[in-house]
Amino acid sequence: MMQIIARPRQNTHNVELRALTGPDMPDSTDPRPDRDAGAGGARRGKKARTRQEIIDATVALIDERGYDDTTVGHIARRAGITTATFYNHFADKDAVFAQAYIDSKINWTSAIEDQLQRDVSVIDKLRSLTVQDAAWLLDNSKLARIFHRHGEYQTTYRMPAHLARTGDGKRQAADMVEHRMLALFREGQDAGELTNAHSAEMLFMVHRVSAMSIIRMWSFGQLADDAFTATRVEALEILLEGIAAPPP
Repeated sequence: MMQIIARPRQNTHNVELRALTGPDMPDSTDPRPDRDAGAGGARRGKKARTRQEIIDATVALIDERGYDDTTVGHIARRAGITTATFYNHFADKDAVFAQAYIDSKINWTSAIEDQLQRDVSVIDKLRSLTVQDAAWLLDNSKLARIFHRHGEYQTTYRMPAHLARTGDGKRQAADMVEHRMLALFREGQDAGELTNAHSAEMLFMVHRVSAMSIIRMWSFGQLADDAFTATRVEALEILLEGIAAPPP
């Protein structure tokens, strides 16, 4: 007599959950065990590669077509996958953009930490961080230009829910750059390098507004790549002329 083996019904809730959380946030309710650790590692590697290909395709297409004219179908075709595979990794296009933003912030946070730990003056740290920030933006120009052209709208209306899905640790890492820079201005005041005539928050705000204005000009093509770093450095030096504490 032929033996009939009953197959369990697919858990559609788990499929939807994985689409929201992504592979770096595994679904703990998934009952399927890894039959082979090596095979499981290979699957995870392939999943990570596909996820990165989706992010790369999204960034490239938004750069070419604009944010609103880029669809999930376009992204799937560019990445060489089906739309079903796309939804196994991300809930929608906004989620991909949010993840690209978060990843960039995490990478930038790691990059600046060495500069912040150097045993040099606060003013020298500000100078080196300005140069490094400009270099990083130039190296990641597609994502940077997209974010600064569309970022205000995305951050205000679409990104918060997707940022929340990445988990507290990643969100804190993304926000850490601003907190660390503010702390640097406070450190400069405490060390007597920067004036106490204004609060550290005000000094940081003026610095940030100046930097963001230059970055937005560059993002919209109003400032050439070869002039970007020099303009950032010159703007910082003008600021330092006004906020550096007078010598004793």
